[in-house]
Amino acid sequence: MLGSQVSSTVASHRSFASQVTSSNKTTSAHGGEGDISGIHSSDSIIPPHVGKPPETIEEEWAKKPFVMPDDEEIFRIRGLEKRRKQQKKLDNMLPVAEKTTFASRMAATVASDSLKEELLAINERIAKEMESIKAATVLPTEHYHREKENMAEFIAKKREIFLVQMSLDNKRAEIRKLEERAYQREEALRKSEQMLVEDTAQFEAFLKQNDEKVQEALKKAEQQTKLKQDKLADIKRLNANMATVKKDLNKFQEQLDECKKYKDFILSLTPKEWLEANSNPIAELGKNKNDANESSAIGSEGEETDTVPMEPMYFQSPNQLLEIFRDLEEKNLLLMQESQDIETSLEELKSKFNDIKIKNEAKITNLKSQLQSILMAIKTEEDRQTSLQKKTNVNTIDKKFDVSFDELAAKVSEVYVRCGLEDDPSIGTLQKLTSIEAKLEESILALQGIPADFIEQTEKSREKQRRLALREEKMEKQRIEQEKRAERSLERAHAPIPRKTGKPIMFRSHLFKKKKRQVTEVKTDEDKELIEFLERDY
Repeated sequence: MLGSQVSSTVASHRSFASQVTSSNKTTSAHGGEGDISGIHSSDSIIPPHVGKPPETIEEEWAKKPFVMPDDEEIFRIRGLEKRRKQQKKLDNMLPVAEKTTFASRMAATVASDSLKEELLAINERIAKEMESIKAATVLPTEHYHREKENMAEFIAKKREIFLVQMSLDNKRAEIRKLEERAYQREEALRKSEQMLVEDTAQFEAFLKQNDEKVQEALKKAEQQTKLKQDKLADIKRLNANMATVKKDLNKFQEQLDECKKYKDFILSLTPKEWLEANSNPIAELGKNKNDANESSAIGSEGEETDTVPMEPMYFQSPNQLLEIFRDLEEKNLLLMQESQDIETSLEELKSKFNDIKIKNEAKITNLKSQLQSILMAIKTEEDRQTSLQKKTNVNTIDKKFDVSFDELAAKVSEVYVRCGLEDDPSIGTLQKLTSIEAKLEESILALQGIPADFIEQTEKSREKQRRLALREEKMEKQRIEQEKRAERSLERAHAPIPRKTGKPIMFRSHLFKKKKRQVTEVKTDEDKELIEFLERDY
């Protein structure tokens, strides 16, 4: 893009120079000089010295990203940012022909050196052409007759010259802007490079410091691990010492317990008279021993404690123990013989007692069964007697009965009322019985007229109710039985465990029990109906 702009600039300069020479020739032909005062040949295309561009906030912060600036620096950076925004606003207000794109700005920054060389070459060419145009002499014309120049053509030529000069000025301004932007980009790159170098140095210093810290941490860790290993070794050694000490203590404790057992055994064999006579010296020796133990615990390790005197003993030689053992052995043999005799006699008594008990139980069961059969026979005979009396005394009124007439009348009146009839004192007992009989016949006829389905449903419902009642009764019995079992199990759990003492009881043969069958009397249907009728509670 820059190359095309430069070539177009050179072409316009050349056309301008040709127009100027032609205009000079025409003016010289008329005897006048060409007016080229509108061309500023003395102006140079090389831009003036561009000052240091203002810095942005990002660049200022990029210098020292980890340091908070002071108030003056913050106000200065804000002023720079404000000027940058104003410049951006002015750039946005420029016409479209004077605006640039990002691609053109990037190309200008990339090809800045070549652009400077081309611009210098173009400036030199334009300067040479302007000098040649100024130094050009007016040649005499062949004809002395001058043609008149039209004012319109002259104005047009002047206009073209002005336009060329204006385009040159615009191009010079554009070139100056491009150079300023290139300088700004180079300065920004230089600053960023410097910042990168500083950041690299800081990062290397940080890495160096970090390596030093890591080395120190490793040294400390090695020291700590060494100390830890030493502590663990000490702990293991102390644990081993503690284990050996505990082992020795357990061994000494076992020996002490064994000695205490022997001491208790010897004291149990010592006569009571000797113990009563020597009770005070033994107590004093025990007190002295406790005091000696306390003083040895309070005293230092290097100090030696006084030896405690031994307790006095009844047995001074082993022969004394042997004599006592012989006496005890003889006594034990006598006692063992007596206990065996007692056990044999006890066994005999127990066997006799069991035989007598079995015989008595057999007699008792036999007597109970006989008593039960007698009672059943008495009851059956009484039932037969009552039934026979009822049968024989149905039509006899004048005969005396065991039951009084008033009781029978009261019973008939009760049945009469239960049948749903009104009790009238004027009605006699026989009339009540006839009315009861009539009521029964009506009820029987009514029952015969009821449908079989209704009777069946009623029977089913009654049977269902009966089963439910039986089930509830059964469940209640099971619940009561469960509670009783739980109570028995609790009693067994809390009861003391029976300990068997002595010899086990020898097995004794049991006598066979004779089972007796009860002979039940077969009753006829009439007898059963009569018994059921008499047993009813009206």
